[in-house]
Parts: sequence; C-alpha cells; structure tokens
Amino acid sequence: MILTKIELSNFRNLKDLTFKPSPKLNILVGENGMGKTNFIEALNLLVATKSFKASRDLEMIGWGSEFARVFGQADHNQIEILVRTVGKEIRLNNLITRSLDTVGVISGVLFTPSDIEMLTDTPGVRRRFLDILISKINRKYLYDLASYTQVLKNRNRVLFTLKQKQRHSVLSPEDFQGLDIWDEHLVNYGSQILVARFGYVAKLNTLLEEYGRQLLGRELVLRYSSKFGSTLSLEEVTLKFRELLLRHKQEEIERFSTVFGPHRDDFKLFAKYEEKEIDLGVFGSRGEIRSALLALKISELRLSEAERKDKAILLLDDVLSELDASHQSDLLNSVKLNQTFITTTTLAYFPKEVLSVAKIITAKNGLLDSA
Repeated sequence: MILTKIELSNFRNLKDLTFKPSPKLNILVGENGMGKTNFIEALNLLVATKSFKASRDLEMIGWGSEFARVFGQADHNQIEILVRTVGKEIRLNNLITRSLDTVGVISGVLFTPSDIEMLTDTPGVRRRFLDILISKINRKYLYDLASYTQVLKNRNRVLFTLKQKQRHSVLSPEDFQGLDIWDEHLVNYGSQILVARFGYVAKLNTLLEEYGRQLLGRELVLRYSSKFGSTLSLEEVTLKFRELLLRHKQEEIERFSTVFGPHRDDFKLFAKYEEKEIDLGVFGSRGEIRSALLALKISELRLSEAERKDKAILLLDDVLSELDASHQSDLLNSVKLNQTFITTTTLAYFPKEVLSVAKIITAKNGLLDSA
C-alpha cells in the first residue's frame, strides 16, 4: 500500500497543499517550527484518525480558519477527514463513516522522539501503544476495546452508586443486579482483549529476537504483565476474570473502581544477557533504549505487513537525530522497500545514494516545496 495523493487545507500552520509523494522515500527537511511534524501528524491522522499531538481536535485547525481538511488516496481507498469547531467528519470513499471503521484502512507505523520515553513512562502509555498496534491490524479488537471502555465507565458508575447507598444501609442481593449485568459485559469484552494481546505479544517476540540481535546485539523479549498471566486460553481467562470480580466485589465498591482487567495491565521490554534478562526501562542506558525501541518499531512494521499481507507506510518524525550513524544506516536499510516519510533538520544524515532516489521536500513557514 502506498499513498499516491495527499491534500491539506488549513491544517495547523501548513499552507494549502496538493502533493504526490514518492512511492519510496520522502524526506522533509527544514528548521524546527516550519511544519514538518504537522505534516507527519496529518498523515498519521489518515492512518489512526486521531492526532498523536493534540489533546483536542480543534488544535489542528489553522489560525483564523473554521475547519481543517486532510485527504489521502492509497491504492483504491480515499479517506477525507474534516475537522470543524463543531466536530470531526470522516469519509471513506466518499461515504460518511465512523473512526472505528476507518482506523487501519491505510496501514502505517509512526515513530517519534517521544516513543523513546515509552519504556520509562506510565503503564497507560505502553497500553496505548499496544492497543494502537493491534487495532490497526485487527478491527474486531478495536470494536472490543471501544465496547470495553464504555462498559468500564458504566460499571464504575454503578460501583459509585453502591458505595453511596452502602453508607446508609446494608446492600441487598437486588442491589447487585445492575452490577452483575455489567460484570458479564466486562468479562466478555475484556477476555477477548486479553487473549488478543497475548497472541500479538507472542508474534512480536518472534520478530524482536531477530531485530534485537540486529540492532542491539542481543535478543529482546516483551513481557506482558497481568493478573491473568500471559498465555491463557479464552475460556481460562473468562473463568479467572469472573472469579476475580466475585472475590473482590466489596473492595471495588469501597474504591468505586474496577480493579482488574486489561485496563490495568502493563508490559516491559527486556534484553537477554547470557542467563539474565535486564529490564531496559529500569536499567537500560539511553542508547540501549533507543536501539530497543527501534527494534520494536521495525517489529511492529513487519508484524503489520505479515498480518495484512501488504506493505505499510512508515512515518518517522525527527528520529534520526536520536540515533548514531550505525543505527541510522540500519533504519534506512530496513525500510527501503516501504513508502517512508521522514523529517529532519539536515540532509547530512543521508548517504548520497539515498538522497539520489529520494523525494526531497523543503519546509519553510508552513510551505512545503518538493524538488
């Protein structure tokens, strides 16, 4: 899959643009603040339908404008996203659709400098990485995740109501009926999410062994951390989920919060040193973490391609500056068969033979000019 046409209107500081990218390497070069990252954000919007930068969609609308528009054509699919002050409209092949039905239509992987901090950040950041990775490959997972999130909110409201009632009277069996209904929904969606995560983590680990050796000189392994283990079947997870909810019902009422489930899980990335495994988030040097995250991102790319049986687009925002010369070369060699968009402040990172086949786009004051 490749993007053959891109159109932007009123997107942040970028001038209106119609652009036909190279099917291979596209390099956006310019000083900081010129619009390079905004362009990557717009492309990722076509992949994930959400910004990796903005907490609110309104932030993507250019100053003084009433809307922002991003359009992309990839093979036989067209995606148009219109962001207005009153909301966001998504069209897939000219038909209004939901974000749930658009995520992953264009297959892409994003790598930004902030990803370097993922291993030392909060568990929520790592769960989000895993959720986005799987959602772009497996649409059912995305539906299950959206349903689980809504069920979780409703269940926590019921727990809060029970907590309030418990202050004034003893709860009766009838009081728990509403909670029992949400428990079943939670177990249903949550168990499927967990088993999907177990499976995709196992597939990632097969790739991480190879790319860990290539980029770090050591095998890497991602360890999924959960009250449910990491290898159980759907039936086993379902039974254990029900058991945990039943056993800790009073604790959850006291805290009016759901204590167990995929929304509480985490993962860690380990490097194998002879007979030991080192938690890179705790003991890894910044150089080791950079190399490990690069291996993880390339593994994500290859997993996406294997599952979808199609090439993925790679979006790299100023990551070469985080890598030494050897790893810059490793990255460029690993993705030379993919359509790639990469931002940089200087072309000095790129060998002459790479520049000779790349499309160079200069960014200046929101204007993108291709050579």
